[in-house]
Amino acid sequence: MKTIEGKCPRCDRNGAAGSPCQTDGCRVSGVHCIPRGYHERFRQLPEAEREPLIGQRIDDYLLVDTIGEGGFGRLFVTLQLPLFMRCALKLMTVRRDVNEAVLTSMVKKFESEAMNLAQLSHPNIVRIVKYGMFRGLPYIAMEYVDNARTLKHEIRRRIRRNE
Repeated sequence: MKTIEGKCPRCDRNGAAGSPCQTDGCRVSGVHCIPRGYHERFRQLPEAEREPLIGQRIDDYLLVDTIGEGGFGRLFVTLQLPLFMRCALKLMTVRRDVNEAVLTSMVKKFESEAMNLAQLSHPNIVRIVKYGMFRGLPYIAMEYVDNARTLKHEIRRRIRRNE
């Protein structure tokens, strides 16, 4: 497979995209190099806005950018290695002060969302690719849809057209 040039999002060291950074601190933290285009966008962000999980691998998914955040977690752009196929990955996030009962309930709801999504098949619904766990929290990997219209956008468009 072709090697893609990359850089570490933490220390800027050059390396093959998807490979672990060899700097001591980055290696211990599990940071991997990301393709240069993603790296440049990441480094343009103010330091306080940089997502600390960029450069981490979740199974064979390399986190390279953020899409957004919702009630249950964060949504990332990932590259599925070794093919570098773009995917979306939703990772459940919780506050540190959440008690065990609330966490268990949240995980069940997240898992239910994944199970429901896996049962659906429609051109306007993203396909689930994988469900798994990362550091004790569930994630859903899904197909990536570029420039997707949001439901909000579609409703507004239909209202304007009186549909």
